[in-house]
Amino acid sequence: MNMTVRLKQSAKNQKKPFFSRFLPEKQYNYLLLMNNSLSDIEQWTKRLILLLFFFVVSFLLLGILLGWQLFVIGALFSAATYWLKLNRISNTYYQFRFERQVQFSDFEKLLVPVLKQTKGGINVRSILERLLPRIPNEIDKKILQRLMLDITHHPESYEPYENFAKQMSETDSSVLFMITLADLDQGVKDLRVIDRLAKIAMNETMEGIDQIIEYKLKKFSGLFLKIMLIIVIFLLGNGISIVVFNLGKLFIYF
Repeated sequence: MNMTVRLKQSAKNQKKPFFSRFLPEKQYNYLLLMNNSLSDIEQWTKRLILLLFFFVVSFLLLGILLGWQLFVIGALFSAATYWLKLNRISNTYYQFRFERQVQFSDFEKLLVPVLKQTKGGINVRSILERLLPRIPNEIDKKILQRLMLDITHHPESYEPYENFAKQMSETDSSVLFMITLADLDQGVKDLRVIDRLAKIAMNETMEGIDQIIEYKLKKFSGLFLKIMLIIVIFLLGNGISIVVFNLGKLFIYF
């Protein structure tokens, strides 16, 4: 799926396309939070549903011809495939969130020293302009540019800062950090708060390391799917060969 830069809340409020309704709300929201477009989610879900439909129909036909046990196997395999796909979405989201936490932590590390060096009033937009060339990720640069544009259009609003935090990290500490930054832009000067929030974000990053380790371990669950696919291919091959053999015998009789 392609990553796009947009306000995620607007996508959440839109009506789900047809095939996307087959996804649980949790996994659907995960895909949105990973900046997937509605059309990408719909196409991915459509391919999944058609694949599951193919499995069910294939095993249903084999069950009619060779025994109901094959249909049961097909139903179990389809359910396992669906569950593994949903589990993969969750694991990918955990990895994505960890990576976003790291990116936001890097942003904080760049921003805090500049804030401390600033004398007099703090102009957040000018500081962000200085940071922009030092942001390595192009997606993050676009998000930061969007923040700068929104600050220009809505200088007294907290919403641009909150949207930036949600797009960058989606954590409570990142939202608090950006709201505090907005306070600094409007005249409140307490850099100790920034230091404290930066430490909180660093602690969350360390906790995220545990999540990524868990994600790596869960990748081994993909081995189960591969084994099941081998079994399915074997059963389908045997089933088709038996059907062809029986049809051949019928033609011989006629």
